[in-house]
Amino acid sequence: MATLIQSKQIQGVVTASVIQGDFTVGGGGSVNLSDASGVSGSFSGSYQGDGSLLTGISYSNLTNLPTLFSGSTQVDITQTDGFTAFSSSIATSLSSVDTDDQTLSFNQASKILTIGDGNSVDLSTLGGGGGGGSSIWTISSGVYKVSADLEVTGSITATSFTGSIDYSNLISVPSLISGSAQLFTDLDSRYELSGAGGGDVTHLNTFTSSIQTEVDAISATTSSYLTQTPAGTISGSSQVDYDVLTGGKGLLSGSHSDVGSLNTFTSSIQTEVDGLSSVTSSYLTSSGSVDYVDITSIPSGLISGSEQILGGTGILSGSHSDLSSLNTFTSSYSTDSSSFDTRISNIGDHANVEHINTFTSSASDRLLNIEAATGSYLTSETDSQTLSIDGNDLTISSGNTITIPGTTIPVGTISGSEQITDLGFISSSHSDVTNLNTFTSSIQTEVDAISSATSSYLTQTPSGTISGSEQVDFDVVTGGKGILSGSKTDIDSLNTFTSSIQTELDAISAATSSYLTSETDSQTLSISGDQLTISSGNVVTIPTGSELPSGLVSSSIQVLGGTGILSGSHSDVTHLNTFTSSVQTEIDGLSSVTSSYLTEIPAGTLSGSEQLPSGLVSSSVQVLGGTGILSGSHSDLTSLNAYTQSNDISISNIENTTSSLEQRVEQIESNTGSYDSQVLGLNDSLNTFSSSIQTEVDGLSTFTGSIQTELDALSAATSSYLTSETDSQTLSIDGNELTISSGNAITLPSTSIPSGTISGSSQLTSSYDNRYVINQAPTATFTNHTTNFNTNLATSGKTMVSMSVSDSESNSPFSASLSGTDGSSFDLVYSNAASSSIGIHAGSNLSAQTYSYNVSIFDSFGKSTTESRTLEVTQADTGTLNGDTTSYIIESANNGATIRDVSGFGGGNASQVSVSYSPNYGSQTLASFTSSNPAVLIDSSGNLTMGLALRGSSTGSGDTIVSNISFTDQYSNVGNSNVTINVFANNHPSASLSDISGDLNINEATSGTDLVNVTITDTESDTPFSSSLSGTHASSFQLQYNNSNSSSIDIQAASDLIAQTYSYTLDIFDNFGKTSSYARTLTIADSDVGTLGTNGTFYIIESATSGNTIRLNSNGRTGTQGDLTVSYSPNQGSQTCSEFTSSNALIAVNSSGNLSVGSNISGSSETSGDTITSNITFADQYGNVGSGSISVNVTTNNAPDIVFSNSSRLNTNQATGSSGTLTTLSFSDTESDSVDYDNLTFTDSSGQLTATQNSNTWLVTANSQLSASNYTFSAAIEDEHHFRTNTESHTITIAQSVTGSLAGDTSVYIIESAESESVYRDASGFNNGNAAQVSVTYSPSHGSPVVQQYTSSREGVTIDSSGNLTAGYHFSGSVINTDYTSTAIATDSTNSTLYGKSLHSHGLKIVQGAAISDQSAVPDLFTEKVAQVVKLMITGSGADIDDVAQANMIGTLKGELGTWHQNLPTAQRVLRGAGTDYTTNPLNDSNYSSYSGLQSFQDSHSTKDMIWYLSSTAASGSGDADITEVVEHLMHTIHSYGVRGGVEGSVNGLSWIPGMDSDWKTRELFLAFKQAVDNSVFSLTDYGDEDYNTADTFELAVIEYLYLLNFNMWEYSSLWDGGSLSPEWNDNSRTPSGIQTNNALGYALYNKYIKPVLTKPSLSSLRSIFQDGDVGNPAIAGSSGYTPEVGSSLISKITFNDQYGNIGIGSVTATVFGNQAPAASFTATSNYESDNATNGSTAGTLSLSDTESDNPLVVTLSGTHASSFQVSGTNIQSNTTLSAGTYTINITVTDSYSESVTLSNQTITVTQSQDFGKIYIYYSNYGSDAGFSGNYNGLMGADTVNSDTPPEVTAYTGNTASPYYKFKAGDIGSTSISLAGSKNATLAAVVSGSNLNSAISASAAAMSWANGVQSIILFPSGSDMGGIPSSMIDGFGGSTTGQYVLVEYADGTSAPLGATNSMLHSIQLDSALHGYSEWFVLGAKAQNSASTMRLKVLAVSGSLGAF
Repeated sequence: MATLIQSKQIQGVVTASVIQGDFTVGGGGSVNLSDASGVSGSFSGSYQGDGSLLTGISYSNLTNLPTLFSGSTQVDITQTDGFTAFSSSIATSLSSVDTDDQTLSFNQASKILTIGDGNSVDLSTLGGGGGGGSSIWTISSGVYKVSADLEVTGSITATSFTGSIDYSNLISVPSLISGSAQLFTDLDSRYELSGAGGGDVTHLNTFTSSIQTEVDAISATTSSYLTQTPAGTISGSSQVDYDVLTGGKGLLSGSHSDVGSLNTFTSSIQTEVDGLSSVTSSYLTSSGSVDYVDITSIPSGLISGSEQILGGTGILSGSHSDLSSLNTFTSSYSTDSSSFDTRISNIGDHANVEHINTFTSSASDRLLNIEAATGSYLTSETDSQTLSIDGNDLTISSGNTITIPGTTIPVGTISGSEQITDLGFISSSHSDVTNLNTFTSSIQTEVDAISSATSSYLTQTPSGTISGSEQVDFDVVTGGKGILSGSKTDIDSLNTFTSSIQTELDAISAATSSYLTSETDSQTLSISGDQLTISSGNVVTIPTGSELPSGLVSSSIQVLGGTGILSGSHSDVTHLNTFTSSVQTEIDGLSSVTSSYLTEIPAGTLSGSEQLPSGLVSSSVQVLGGTGILSGSHSDLTSLNAYTQSNDISISNIENTTSSLEQRVEQIESNTGSYDSQVLGLNDSLNTFSSSIQTEVDGLSTFTGSIQTELDALSAATSSYLTSETDSQTLSIDGNELTISSGNAITLPSTSIPSGTISGSSQLTSSYDNRYVINQAPTATFTNHTTNFNTNLATSGKTMVSMSVSDSESNSPFSASLSGTDGSSFDLVYSNAASSSIGIHAGSNLSAQTYSYNVSIFDSFGKSTTESRTLEVTQADTGTLNGDTTSYIIESANNGATIRDVSGFGGGNASQVSVSYSPNYGSQTLASFTSSNPAVLIDSSGNLTMGLALRGSSTGSGDTIVSNISFTDQYSNVGNSNVTINVFANNHPSASLSDISGDLNINEATSGTDLVNVTITDTESDTPFSSSLSGTHASSFQLQYNNSNSSSIDIQAASDLIAQTYSYTLDIFDNFGKTSSYARTLTIADSDVGTLGTNGTFYIIESATSGNTIRLNSNGRTGTQGDLTVSYSPNQGSQTCSEFTSSNALIAVNSSGNLSVGSNISGSSETSGDTITSNITFADQYGNVGSGSISVNVTTNNAPDIVFSNSSRLNTNQATGSSGTLTTLSFSDTESDSVDYDNLTFTDSSGQLTATQNSNTWLVTANSQLSASNYTFSAAIEDEHHFRTNTESHTITIAQSVTGSLAGDTSVYIIESAESESVYRDASGFNNGNAAQVSVTYSPSHGSPVVQQYTSSREGVTIDSSGNLTAGYHFSGSVINTDYTSTAIATDSTNSTLYGKSLHSHGLKIVQGAAISDQSAVPDLFTEKVAQVVKLMITGSGADIDDVAQANMIGTLKGELGTWHQNLPTAQRVLRGAGTDYTTNPLNDSNYSSYSGLQSFQDSHSTKDMIWYLSSTAASGSGDADITEVVEHLMHTIHSYGVRGGVEGSVNGLSWIPGMDSDWKTRELFLAFKQAVDNSVFSLTDYGDEDYNTADTFELAVIEYLYLLNFNMWEYSSLWDGGSLSPEWNDNSRTPSGIQTNNALGYALYNKYIKPVLTKPSLSSLRSIFQDGDVGNPAIAGSSGYTPEVGSSLISKITFNDQYGNIGIGSVTATVFGNQAPAASFTATSNYESDNATNGSTAGTLSLSDTESDNPLVVTLSGTHASSFQVSGTNIQSNTTLSAGTYTINITVTDSYSESVTLSNQTITVTQSQDFGKIYIYYSNYGSDAGFSGNYNGLMGADTVNSDTPPEVTAYTGNTASPYYKFKAGDIGSTSISLAGSKNATLAAVVSGSNLNSAISASAAAMSWANGVQSIILFPSGSDMGGIPSSMIDGFGGSTTGQYVLVEYADGTSAPLGATNSMLHSIQLDSALHGYSEWFVLGAKAQNSASTMRLKVLAVSGSLGAF
């Protein structure tokens, strides 16, 4: 229930109170209004909270405002991404920006944003959450790093980037062609190699043909160049893994399976290798691989293998004639190895190549001659010449031209076998092939020689070289090599590439043979585009694509479609023979001059892609992801730019020379036949290849002859060529004329055929005569089976042509043979005996092409006919992809998601594609699908699903996923087509927000109340959802999730909300990360405070007293009681009024609204006719407070006449409103009229008396407690007629009663271990004396006063109403509960991470700064110095100290209960330097969160100023400065929270917090402060508004004033620099006398409140503590002198009051005495033997006691053997089995107060127990009396015994079932022992004891027995058992020591059988029993019978008697 608080000071904690008037909180205090509402009036001081609940404050009333933006219109924030907490109102409404001109600059190093002329913003701690938080900037190795996404809207300038950059993120990228793939999709129709274009490749054929021409020319001059294929080059099909099922190395294959070009290429490569082998026997023999990491200065973007190009997008690999970079590269190879490699060891298996060897040898000689002749050729450039080449014209200087010899074959040169056949050689009519045999024999010899010479060749492939398909791993499921081939089988690009590689190699060889090999002058070369610049301007124009010579072959595509080239329909391979022959010549020439070349791979040479460093393009996987990229993360594209520049030229040429690339593709498909068939028959092709090698060798032999001729002619013609250039000559060439200077000419060798040379069959003529008529050749007719002429059906064994043979002479049987270009593709099958019916069958699966073949038919006479034929195999259709080729998928799709045919979640149907074939050969049907993109899966039915998850990937809405779908029919025809998957957006979630209107008011909008219902839906049901709140008031709310998928949420109040409009933004997120934001407001309405109502007009009689009812009757005495009501509109939350409060003490109102009189009206100033008004305040259950005013009319009372009689109660004790009559008024009337007793008028000027009628008298009583004084009153009375009024006055004197004196036990004692409520005693020592009690004496004793209540000023002393004294808190465990306690500095984590240590000094807690926030810790010694100053200032030994007041001050500092800042102990903070020296300034409230626990520390302690060690504002190293720093700030703290609370009245007198005291301006402190200011003693300059009437200014400045007052009363001004602090403190007031003169009120204030509680430390003491020189080490600048102490007393002021309210004061001094340690003694267990010293046995007992009964007592063990024992109660027990010995332990007994005593070196002795062993007693039915008597030993099993005593059995009989044998074998202890003869020995008893006889007679009494049995006793030898016999006898009476008698007692104890004859032996057991190996066997030598048996073994000296 709330309490009305009028304008007054508030002490302690006020909760749920109604505050009326101004409410202020002074410095150090705070008001938490987080749950408050309805606050009105003014507010000053500090406010703790977020300010959200302060409303209605005019901005104009705020002071000390920083220069801030005053409105959102000043800020335009357009980007808030990355800020998690950003005000939506700022983001949306700060749209108007200041339009003045500011200059902004940002320092990247310091993160400072500078604005205008110096204003700056520190962005170094910029976080990702709306400011604050951890920095996004970090520094590592001098590099600034950003931990969040960085969006740069401008430009970034950098010299380099490290790491990788996704090319897809780059913009404005130039359109570069880096691979052929770009030609398929990226160019327009003019450039398409696929798509809708045509198939006319005529222009391309022309272009590539010219390329071939140019390459041939280059080859002629490069014989000394490239000697090793660069690493990564694909030199043969073995390096290419062509597996259309599992993928490949990144080949863009498509639907083509024709490898014809590849066959051609590899064939020529084989020829090159054969030639190269013959001259490289000493070449590289080891791989010599070099790790790439050893290579430096590698060009960025280097291509190390063709796989980097094939997977790219647009490399025209065969169109480049600019090989300058490659030339430079190859020229750098070294030539220092002895062997090439030994791995190419099988090359020579083809044929006899002896002629080749002979040729190459001679060719080598010729080349050497050429080299010798041309060695003096131009080798230096000493003049400035400009060279350019156009076609075959080389232009030097300004127009001179050299025509390079063309490729036309001289007339007469034999270039092919066709020319020979036509002459009749090896023709159908000639069977003499002697010359051919001779030739092939020589060829064989050459081949053998090659084999011999190459046996040591390369035997190991260099690391990284791809030598076969098995090295290629393509697994699209698990990863692989990164090659993108998928299901593509189209290797057109590969064909083009490998062909162009060959062309480039040829071109390298040709173009570089004559290059400049020495540079004798200084020339600088640079290349730009096609311009090679030499020195200062000389330029060589490199032939561009548009200038390529006509006919140059640059790609294998040009070969397939040409004329006369190895293609489908052509069988004339003349041109091919010519070409391959020339290639052989080139290779032979190359081989002859390279014998000394590279024999080891130079260091740094790339031999495989694995040597490439990270980031370098070594595989196409790095290219496929980008657009035109040749490398990964390299941004240096210089080399690429130069390269692609030449490509652009080539592309221009393509553009100019090609019309429809699409038609060319179709033509290529048509001409190249069935690719797939050739892939599947690759091995067959290789067989064909090896066969064709022999054919090529045959042609080569012919060709080499003509080459020899050319070489001879060349050598002769060039012997006189120009060998040096020493002048400036102009050269030109025209035809075969080379012109030098102005007319000099050299005639070059012509190409005309020497006379007589046969160049063709046309030169031969014949004329026949009859002498030459010959037999006719046979003829044939042919029938084509055209249905099989397609790739599907033209399979191995299929009949393609039927042939019928006839002959005019019927010379059968016939025979036939096939030859020609494609003759080997067919087989002949004979179907009849005459062989006249022959089928031409497909020899293998035929590919699509035109096949040329010759059929030769022979009759039996040898005549033949040859017919050349062709047949065309048509390529089967690969199929057309139909169906949902354009489909859709949502961006949040997971792996396996169904791709659909329409956009939109769940729309349409599942996507499916199909394939159709037209024409359809052989009923083609689809067999399988394959997707090139692993993200798209397709099953055999064509259903499309996702193979990868889009969710979480970079692919999103608007992106397109393209996959090439390959489809294969049953004939392995592979088609492909793209499917496009459009990625559409995942929908954002949506929310429905519904305000709960009934809760939107301050009554019900409390913490946890639902305010808004939120329902979230999502199209895709991407659950669970998540949500967050942001915006201006987001922190006012919290989210409550109501179900598992979070679709139902309540927005709740996070705390009790105040009335206002709240802005917030709800962000909802689905599980895919899509979000929607809802900016909302909701208004919390202020609740109605209520309207006051009444039930009528109120009256009260003027004589009414407290408690009288206020009435509706106008007489004020009768009628209906006055009532108040409250109504609420609107009524929110069922408001009801729960409390009324009246502002006027005369009117009281209860909680029901009933009105009554509060204070007495009778005797008050309110009389008849007056109106009493009161402001009524009312509150409902929610704390809403309203008010209204009521009036009560005072009615007349007619008083009687009075006569005065005083009583004895005229003292302050009894003169109260309830004590009785003070004066009696009696009445009389002179006229004897009846007195109107009821109408007495009583007047009391003091207002404290009341007259009351008593029958015919009136009694005067006090209304309340009267103070000691004189009181005068009067009375007037009328008679019954009311004619006259008699008025008289009377004075009474009230005497002052005494307050009482404290007596009894004012000196009390308590033990240090006392708990709360422990009793103080009147004597020291535990439980000594009696319980302490105080009492009070009164003299005089007015009204028998008795103490009603005692109050103690100290929390540690509690006193009850009877004066009994008890402890108010636990002394136990506390070190600060006594007054003058000081503690050692210690680590203390309870004060936040800012303060690492603390100590206590005389009530003040001192916390020490830790090493944190880039600041060092405060030294312990400095903190101890501060603590020592506290001890000097707060000491009970001061001359002027009031012990009680000082004790109260200490209690106040501690924040003890009852003090004005209770529960908030005072702390003095000590930090280092200054707040700004910490990275995060701890003085800023906003930074508290940066120090864990700091806010809690500040909230739980009273703190004032900071003491700074090595203060940044003080003189460095000055001791006096240190004293000033410490004393000043200690005074600030102690004055504020200790001195105020010490001396009685100081809480009000030193009131320094206006917010807690509305009367602060009337207090002594203010008046003294005001006087000091007015008298210019203290200056208010720079303090607030410099007006001491302003609360904030006063609170700020008055603490400094108190310090200066105290400082100068102690005359410390000499500590100041110069001894003055003027003008802040006037120099005239630096002494007590000066202060007394100039600030007398301050002087009095000091003497009243400060001097009784604080002692002045001497300056000498302070200067010894703080000496000069402390700049970081306080130890060198004085000792602290600080020692921790525990105070021994506690002084408490005891306040007591009696029943009359008299308050007296006394004091009690409590002395704390020490707690005693417990007493203990230990007694070890006696006779503690090892048998008994087992686990849990008691080893000793403790006797324990404790004087204070501080139970429980804890016993712990330590020492040498502590681990062997344990404590159980007061017993010390063994926790293991102990062996004999002495054990030592220490026993510590600790009471609950931690006092302990240790019993050191307590011993426990364990003695060794005796081992008596065990006795086994058997009865045995074995043997007989006669046997025992005749041969006891033998019967018992002893063969021999020795002479020992007793005898030992040394050998046993052969009876292993005898007793002795059984015993020694291990049967002792067995219940039954089987003996010979089916007898048994039965165990009767097992006993043990110290004496044999005692054990068997006592322990084994009455054993169960049997008839006819022998007694046997077994016992060990060597035990501690006594009475062991050494021999037995059968009668008593002897005296031999050790001789015993066996006595048997059968069935009783009195009838013994007598002494039994017995025998004793010892036996050695096979295995020891119970530790004994030797046992005694005592056996009776006779049998007995009994039911029970007792035995004895008695000494022979004994006698026989009863048992």
